[in-house]
Amino acid sequence: MLNRIWSLAILAGLASAQQVLVVDAAGGAGSQFRTIPPAIAAAAPGDTVLVRAGLYSEALVIDKGIRLVGEDAQLIGILTPDGSVLVRNLPAEETFAMRGFRAAQVGFTGPMIHVRDCRGSVSLRDLRQGGLMQFAVTIRNSAQVHVAEVTLRLAQSTASTAVFEQVVCDAAAFAGLWITGGQVDCMRCTLRGSLSAFGGPAVQLDSGRVRLTQSTATGTPAGLTPSPAINSLGGEIHLDPTTVVQASNGALPIAGPATVIRRELTSLSARTDGTTLTADLQGAMGAFFAIIASAPSPTLATPFGDQWLDPTVQVIVDVGRLAQGRQHRWSLPHPPITPGLTITMQAVTLSRDYEFSMATLIAFP
Repeated sequence: MLNRIWSLAILAGLASAQQVLVVDAAGGAGSQFRTIPPAIAAAAPGDTVLVRAGLYSEALVIDKGIRLVGEDAQLIGILTPDGSVLVRNLPAEETFAMRGFRAAQVGFTGPMIHVRDCRGSVSLRDLRQGGLMQFAVTIRNSAQVHVAEVTLRLAQSTASTAVFEQVVCDAAAFAGLWITGGQVDCMRCTLRGSLSAFGGPAVQLDSGRVRLTQSTATGTPAGLTPSPAINSLGGEIHLDPTTVVQASNGALPIAGPATVIRRELTSLSARTDGTTLTADLQGAMGAFFAIIASAPSPTLATPFGDQWLDPTVQVIVDVGRLAQGRQHRWSLPHPPITPGLTITMQAVTLSRDYEFSMATLIAFP
């Protein structure tokens, strides 16, 4: 079965990868472009735009499934309505992945990434802070957005389905994570309210649903305006016992009329170090589980109503039962992967009822 999944993976990678376009601000050997926008314009779906080290002060617009990979490339924040990076109108059968960039320590603000009206999958991973400069992400009307290993000054999600994995969010103003409609899952995240004089919660839920597992949500620190960890105007808040919710200055940990559901949540975190794919599962003690992998296909839904996995190419890579520690690790060594491959992984657990985990998405390279 493991050979089968990896054969599928390699075939998918060979099918999707077409070419690598190299951007080098210094015009180094082997590069075709000095700036990023012309490389994006020349790229076709499945291509990789590789950006070498340097400072890039450009507005990027992406509407196709390419890989944008930085090799210690630094993005300067652009003060425009579209921000530094605008991902829009991504077709359902395509995936855009961005990774390996750093916020430049120049300018008035860190880079802003806007994701708008995307039916395909969007993966934002390994976007690093530069000094005091941090990235910010806003998501609107998008079907599948995965943000991982990023430090943010702001995260907003409106009418979208998004997963935040190993994200640190230090709010620049008011709330760190602001949700209006849709569903947002937070896994292994650290969310903090604003340090401004007015303070603020770590999470502001206006409507929709938020699930937090293995995470910490903290209101404005003591000494400033009291604030809850989570403030709501409605919707649902699902909290795993592994999540810590802390208010400040005597405020309630959770404020507002939202429905609060405390239960064991199923979560799956996956990554690759270039040679081994590893997935860490957490769920209810004693639950039976299956870890599933597939290429993402938001136009197709599983029989259980989940939209991150394509039922036509799903492969079960591991099954078992969660012991007392509630955790399980699965790993698979792999050869070098052709750039352009994207794998979506989830788990399903069965105890009293079945439950899909939060999704995790891996884009190569």
